[in-house]
Amino acid sequence: MCTKPGIITFRDDRQLKPRANTTTLLKSLEAYGIEIEYQCWEGYCNSYRLRLLKGAVQECAPDC
Repeated sequence: MCTKPGIITFRDDRQLKPRANTTTLLKSLEAYGIEIEYQCWEGYCNSYRLRLLKGAVQECAPDC
């Protein structure tokens, strides 16, 4: 079960909070107009990767 979302910090120090009505990180980034390369929309293809600097990852979507 997901708790409150964390904050995403980019290399250029921009920060954003994932939107509550999105189910994946990719969809949240797209909702903010941030374009990244992807292929499958589900996280299986590994075409986009992110590095977790601190905290923990919570799997919120049951199929990912």
